[in-house]
Amino acid sequence: MLNVAEARVAQIEKKEKHHKNSVLVLKRLFQNPGAVVGLIIVLIMVFAAIFAPYLTPYKYNKINILEAYQFPSLAHPAGTDQLGRDILSRLMFGARYSLQIGIWTTLISTVAGIILGAIAGFFGKAVDELIMRFFDILQSMPGMILNVAIASALGTGFLNCIIALSVAGIPRSGRLIRASILSIREMEYIQAASLANSSTTKIISKHLIPNALSSSIVQATMSIGGAITAAAALAYLGLGVQPPIPEWGAMLSEGRTYIRAYPYMTIFPGVLIVITVLALNLLGDGLRDALDPKLKK
Repeated sequence: MLNVAEARVAQIEKKEKHHKNSVLVLKRLFQNPGAVVGLIIVLIMVFAAIFAPYLTPYKYNKINILEAYQFPSLAHPAGTDQLGRDILSRLMFGARYSLQIGIWTTLISTVAGIILGAIAGFFGKAVDELIMRFFDILQSMPGMILNVAIASALGTGFLNCIIALSVAGIPRSGRLIRASILSIREMEYIQAASLANSSTTKIISKHLIPNALSSSIVQATMSIGGAITAAAALAYLGLGVQPPIPEWGAMLSEGRTYIRAYPYMTIFPGVLIVITVLALNLLGDGLRDALDPKLKK
């Protein structure tokens, strides 16, 4: 066991090491071309979503029947839909809803998973067994079927879509953080915190979780793209965000009726979903490579 003086030295060394590792991770991340491209695309999407009211050429809900079903042109670069609404404007506003669904879903499932996984990994025994069996129950059902079941029970809508998608993601985050905590809970700085009379809550929140977050950050980055895709699938099935809200999945669902005669109505939202998910995956891959301990010198 460590004495109090050694405990303080261990905590100081841990902080210094953490700072050096953070700088090294950022350096490796920006040396990865794929990660940089992914980051740029994500930033562009976020910029478009935030400033959509100032960037869109038309109001996203402006109806003009006389201009319905217009193919892409200079006046309407992405064409118009069956109500004469400008698709480009709806796509830019739709980024707000799609990105929010991805971010909020990932945030809720990750935070819930981290809390449950940290408790299971720290206490072990009966607590660990109970939480792991709860995860087993959730993971015994395919993710999409679970999403559909919860969405059907809650009903359609933006908030209900986020809740339905969040539940399925909890076990992945929980198991990941639990595995990390099991490997670090016996390390010296954890013993140092115990010797400093830190409470169990403080040890978990300030020492265990922050040092086990690396893998969770990578998973969360990739999960945003998966949540966007899952939300689009729910909307396509009529269980997600509903028209006239210009969420990309809802636009896909709305345009499928006209896919033969006016394919652009589904092509543009579909391409945006693909590009966004690809960018998030590239960024996630870059973070994983930057945080890989095998690459550290």
